[in-house]
Amino acid sequence: MQCVHPLPVSVALTVSVIEGKPFYRYRSSMVGKCFKHSASNTTNDRMFLVGDGECHEGSVWEAAMFAGHHQLGNLTVVVDRNRQCVTDFTEDCVRLEPLSAKWEAFGWETRSIDGHSCGEILETLRAIGTRENGKPLVIIANTIKGRGVSFMERQLHWHHGIPAPDELETARKELDVDLSGTAMQKGIS
Repeated sequence: MQCVHPLPVSVALTVSVIEGKPFYRYRSSMVGKCFKHSASNTTNDRMFLVGDGECHEGSVWEAAMFAGHHQLGNLTVVVDRNRQCVTDFTEDCVRLEPLSAKWEAFGWETRSIDGHSCGEILETLRAIGTRENGKPLVIIANTIKGRGVSFMERQLHWHHGIPAPDELETARKELDVDLSGTAMQKGIS
């Protein structure tokens, strides 16, 4: 298991990084439907990535309450805690803090990590299989939206914005990333 580039957590965790343990990617904001799979199959570990903006949705908290009540210890949720949602900063919409305490109130084990540290991410993911308390686990990965790109960092527009070719080139240089031959270099989305 290795992380070769300090990717944002939202990118790094969509790649299977746990040796011998494939996991599935669900493309849905209906977290409750995804959690159902954990309840129906308690022998396999399940991992879900949600944005902190999704934590404004009732379906997340309904599912969290369900998973805690049923002690779905095979369930791990990673919250990308970048403090932004599509329309505003999360704390200006509806305050999420204290986020860890809210998950704990529903019977979850919580861990807070630096979502930009590949080492910390991998160490936390490796430890998932050693847990024995029967509680579901939430990993709050603290990140900065647009980190490493001067004009994008902490800017709401870039939560959903698409860079123009010159902006893409600036970002590439600032991140020291080679995009040659990729869809982004060719202008394909």
